[in-house]
Amino acid sequence: MIGDTVLVVFCDKRSDSLAVYFKRSINNGTSWQSDQILSSPTTNSYKCDIAVYQNNVYVIWDSGFRKSTNGGTNWQSINSLVHGSTIAAENGYLHIAYSNYVNDTSQIFYRRYNGTSWESPVQMSFSKGAVWPDIAADNGYVYLVWCQDTDNDAWYEDIFYTRGLSHGSAWSNIIRITGLGPGGQKFTYPRVFARDSVYMLYTGDRDKYNDFEVYLRPSCDHGATWPTTLRITRDTLLSELASMAINGSTLHVVWDNLGTSKEICYRRRDGAVGLEQTRKNILTTDFTCYPNPFTRKIHFIYHKNLKPVIFKIYDIAGRLVGQLNNPAIWNGNDTSGKKLPPGVYFIQLRTPVQVLIKPHTIFL
Repeated sequence: MIGDTVLVVFCDKRSDSLAVYFKRSINNGTSWQSDQILSSPTTNSYKCDIAVYQNNVYVIWDSGFRKSTNGGTNWQSINSLVHGSTIAAENGYLHIAYSNYVNDTSQIFYRRYNGTSWESPVQMSFSKGAVWPDIAADNGYVYLVWCQDTDNDAWYEDIFYTRGLSHGSAWSNIIRITGLGPGGQKFTYPRVFARDSVYMLYTGDRDKYNDFEVYLRPSCDHGATWPTTLRITRDTLLSELASMAINGSTLHVVWDNLGTSKEICYRRRDGAVGLEQTRKNILTTDFTCYPNPFTRKIHFIYHKNLKPVIFKIYDIAGRLVGQLNNPAIWNGNDTSGKKLPPGVYFIQLRTPVQVLIKPHTIFL
């Protein structure tokens, strides 16, 4: 989105070839303008994706790339030298990823536009059967996930992840995100989303063989660690092809339920930890919390004369476990009075005009 402008890109077969189409609403989805075809109408085009930075719109697909500098009103010519299946934009950089065959097996490749030119593609995976890449970028970090065969068996697939630093200039070691569960160990269709905090979505039969559910993994430290896994769906039907949008502190998740009715399902999660808020940031010098770490109680004090002042406490999975008014003393209990287990918690401070954008970490 760009303000109230909603931008959509999709593939559709309206003639002899599958083509990439762009659609735009300038009134927050109330009405929609006519479709624009972006790819060649005579060549099949697959796996399209869209990214936005300021008023620039970027669309990529398996055989081409196009850019608009005015929010999708006009488009530059097709660049057939750039292609991919997923794209992310941040701070003038573009990041794309795609799968391609090397020595008779599929591998993941990454390519970057550094603000001046497109750099050469870099192979990111090195084991067989790497497919379904997805990429996100925010605050100089780049997040890349994909699905890959494991244990020399095409059925056993897991999700793999790596993180780029300095706008993708350097990359961390590859991490195997999934595995070691009681199910059939097939995880597919990974997605990654970033807006201050990072979220990973994927489908898998972790808990029961051939019972595919949607799982969410949040990271509150720019993708350095992924401490918990949240099961989003609990259906007897096959759930897959999940996607997500972030709006303020709310997560919106949709997925396919591939039963007899083949329904599209939706779930919302409020109060996500670490997401950027719309109000002004609070300086960390404006409030005090002590002692930290603590065992019996911790004091929260906001030093400016504003009312009301609310402290919200979240666990590492993003669940709201406590809410107090300034000044406050927290004894480590949740909202029902139950003692919480030792671990890492986050406190977010809100006033009528300000919010602490990056929650402060406390240790119980």
